[in-house]
Amino acid sequence: LTPDDVGALLDEVDRHRTSEDEFDVALPRIHAIETDIAEYEDAGVTWWLESILPSDALEGSRALVDGGPPATA
Repeated sequence: LTPDDVGALLDEVDRHRTSEDEFDVALPRIHAIETDIAEYEDAGVTWWLESILPSDALEGSRALVDGGPPATA
């Protein structure tokens, strides 16, 4: 998904909602096309989900964990 895809999906959700309560939007990194997390945040994504698979290299997994939450600014 691109940030524009996320925005279009959220526009469609908004067309059908009966509540104006806020809700979270989670996006697994494996479904993101762009690498700029801030663009997804601007599109409405509130949770960026990273995965560590058993087949991932240990060094890369450690770097991901040690890096902490991704920066959006």
